[in-house]
Amino acid sequence: MDCQSNAPKYKEVIQVVRSGCAHNVPTKRLYSIKELVREIGATAWFWRTQIWDGQLPYVQVGRKMFVDCVDLESFIKKHKQCN
Repeated sequence: MDCQSNAPKYKEVIQVVRSGCAHNVPTKRLYSIKELVREIGATAWFWRTQIWDGQLPYVQVGRKMFVDCVDLESFIKKHKQCN
């Protein structure tokens, strides 16, 4: 089994929800630092420094920091480069 098969199928879920077929399907909105490391692949220190530098908005719950998936998409679009 490959590692990619365990990843959530975010785009597929969003397409189903937008099409109106699944009104009650919950989608994951907040990601912890550990989940960002596992899903996207950068180090935990990278994500923390992006948050501390104000590059990536976050939600504080107790001592944990969570990143909204909408803010994550904006962060990726902002830092995407083309040659």
